[in-house]
Amino acid sequence: MSALAILLSARPKRAKTSTMLAAFPNGLFVGRPSSIREIAQGELGFEPNVVDESLRTLPDLKACLDAWVSDGTIKQFDALVIDDWSLLAKASMNEWEQEEQKKADKAKRGTDVRALYRNYEFHQSHAISTCVNLGMHFGMVCHEREPSDGRPGIPDVPSANQGKNMPAWFDIVARVISDKDMLDPWLPLALYADPFDDNYVTSDRTGVIRPRAPLNLREVLRAKRQPEVLSRLPGLEWQEDIASKVAEAIVGGADAMQTLAGVWGGTVPLEMRSAEDCHLRWACQDGIARATLELRKRRLLSSTAAEVSVSTTPPLPKKRG
Repeated sequence: MSALAILLSARPKRAKTSTMLAAFPNGLFVGRPSSIREIAQGELGFEPNVVDESLRTLPDLKACLDAWVSDGTIKQFDALVIDDWSLLAKASMNEWEQEEQKKADKAKRGTDVRALYRNYEFHQSHAISTCVNLGMHFGMVCHEREPSDGRPGIPDVPSANQGKNMPAWFDIVARVISDKDMLDPWLPLALYADPFDDNYVTSDRTGVIRPRAPLNLREVLRAKRQPEVLSRLPGLEWQEDIASKVAEAIVGGADAMQTLAGVWGGTVPLEMRSAEDCHLRWACQDGIARATLELRKRRLLSSTAAEVSVSTTPPLPKKRG
């Protein structure tokens, strides 16, 4: 398995945090503890691993990350997710700007703006490389800047150039968009990553999302050429069996809603009898996303095969003379 760096950006309240929580329930989350806990408990029914320290800036994050690596704490988790990176970055830039202004006033010179962005780049690369080198997935949640004045929309980071450079740092830079055509009846949203779209900066090295995919990072990574099987919460391993059954039924031609009704009203396995509805919904959503990605892959393969079979032998050149 390889460690990936993943960035999700969107307008507010587009299920970015819950998507990261569902994908990495055994990960470590940095952000506003009360908000992350509320989402994890209310939507997914579990207590997340949240950093309770007050991390206001990127230097705060670096200090904690270095300490966790030093004492081995970080090894307990399979991912580190920062939610919301935009807030950390803005607070850091404000603090650095004040520091630079004091230096400039003391030296009676102009403010070195480039120093601010060098600082930002250093802290971003440190967080990503530290996690990936340890074999941990790195997740970042950002707000989104809309396209303006001919500039593409970017994740909300300190500068336009930093936003454009995001694909170089991350394996996935995806937007969360509305999509009522998705099979998931609970979540009419999708991941969007199209590097040929000049209106927004996105990328997808896995090749699974392009141009859009179900809003389910667990299943996106599972559908890779070299699958990444993400861990389940202890006690919820049965979710994998439910997800597989739902996916197999839909791929086999069953109606998605009828399949879900059958799961919901069917015989509940022994280990599920104390399960909350949100745990069962979570498993069903994984199954729906898995089926969606599998059906799309089959359609792409069949259409390619059809195109190839039209003319497999090119016409012979005419004889001269």
